[in-house]
Order: sequence, then C-alpha cells, then structure tokens
Amino acid sequence: MAKLGKITRGLRRALTKQKAVQHLIHEGPEKLATAFAAMNMANRADRYRRRQWASFKVPKMRAVADTRYSFTPQFLSGAAIFARRAHELEGPVIGEVAQSEYMACVVGSVTQAAAALEAEISEVTMHGPGHHLGSNDIDATARAFLVPLADTIDGEAPLHRYDLVLHLLGKPALDQGTQPYQNADMLVGLRNELIHYESKWGDQMNRKKLFKGLQQLRFEYPKFLPSGMTNFFPHRCLSSSLASWSVATATSFINAFYVRLGISSPLEAYPMITVLPPVSFLR
Repeated sequence: MAKLGKITRGLRRALTKQKAVQHLIHEGPEKLATAFAAMNMANRADRYRRRQWASFKVPKMRAVADTRYSFTPQFLSGAAIFARRAHELEGPVIGEVAQSEYMACVVGSVTQAAAALEAEISEVTMHGPGHHLGSNDIDATARAFLVPLADTIDGEAPLHRYDLVLHLLGKPALDQGTQPYQNADMLVGLRNELIHYESKWGDQMNRKKLFKGLQQLRFEYPKFLPSGMTNFFPHRCLSSSLASWSVATATSFINAFYVRLGISSPLEAYPMITVLPPVSFLR
C-alpha cells in the first residue's frame, strides 16, 4: 500500500507538470524557456540541499564533570616528598650535583609548605568552613558571611587571614606568642626571603630578626658543608631538618586553626604528610 501511494503521488506531480508545460507552450517560447531555466535551478538547489543533509553529522555529546581541586594536601605532600629526599641525600661527602638537588629539595619543602597555608585559608573564605566535608556539612551561614569579604581578607598577610576569619566568625583566636603560630610566622617569612631573594653579605643577613629566630632553633647544618662556611643563610639554614620542620609547622598550624573552628581538619585524610624524617639539632 505504501508503495502504491508513492506511485500515485508521483503520477499526480507528473500530470501537474505536464499541464503546466502545455499552458506555457500556448504562452509562447520565451516564457517556456524561462520556466525551464527556473525549474533547472530549483532542481539543482534541491540536490545541493540533499547532499548537505546527507553529509551532516550530529556531534556526539559528552558529559563533563565540573570539579574543584584542593591544593592544600598536594602542597604538603610535595613538601614532605622533598623533605624525605633531602634526608636521603644527606651525607658528609656528596658531589656538586647532589648538593644542588639537596638545596632544591629544601627550598621546595619551604615554599610548598608556606603555599599550603595560603591555599587553605583561601578555600575557607571562598567555600566556607567544612568545605572538605561535602556540601551537606559546609557551614552555609559562615560561608554566606565570608564570601563577600574574600577579596578583602585575601589582601592581608597570610597568617592574619586566619586571625581575621576566626575573629569574624566569633571563634577562639590563635595565640600569636606561642607555637605553632611563631614557627608558622618564620616559615612564611623564610618563604618570602627565598621567593624575593636579594644577594647580600652574610653579616647583613644575620642581622635580620627572621634569621636570628631560625638560628635559635639550632637545627643541624648540612653535613657536607666545609668547616669554613660561616654564613647562616642560605647555606647553614637550608638543611634537611629545616625541610622536615617546614612541613610539620604548616601541618600543625592548619590543624590548630580547625580545632578553633570546631571542625575536623582536611589533613586527617592524608597521613603520609606526617611521615617525615626526624629533625636533628646541634649539640
């Protein structure tokens, strides 16, 4: 039946065209030629459209998940890896290449540990306390309060951002005169000295309050340093013990902050961060 209907429709169109042609013959040859030219153009256009549709391909749709990455544990994990590597390289006699790797590892530990401090407080101000616990456990009220202030808070010094958030949320403050606050302050200061390094004489460096404080920690110096090396920064300062201390300091500070927030720390899910070689002290 479907085939018969198709044939019938085709015959009707043919008859219609035949009647139209007969009418145009009576009208004269010029109109007949114009009509055939128009019909030819229409047929070409129709064939072109058919080819276009035949070559058209519907693009495949793929669902893309929109996720948010937290760099705090990555920074601390990286800092811990560098600290462990620095301890592996430690020895009284190592070559120049190994000494360069050693210093690179220590610098990497310091800079990434300090970066973790900045990354974590940024996440709290932008996504709210409890951001690591999932959408159901975020403190929505605190988030709504902090988000409009995020840019203002971000303009403060790193540790002051933590102070400001605790103050705004009515939480107990971190004691700036005790640990881990004082160590965290030195860690951020040391990171700044490395990132914005200025080559100065050892005596100029030693007069800085930051380096006096680091010397008072009495970390053991790198074992490969020659006995005549007297400058504290950077040579004696950048030791494998300092690398371990940097990671432990940042971890302790972030955990102390979350204790005052009354929320479990996001670092609890990353135990390898705390697997660090022991810190050695001068005798």
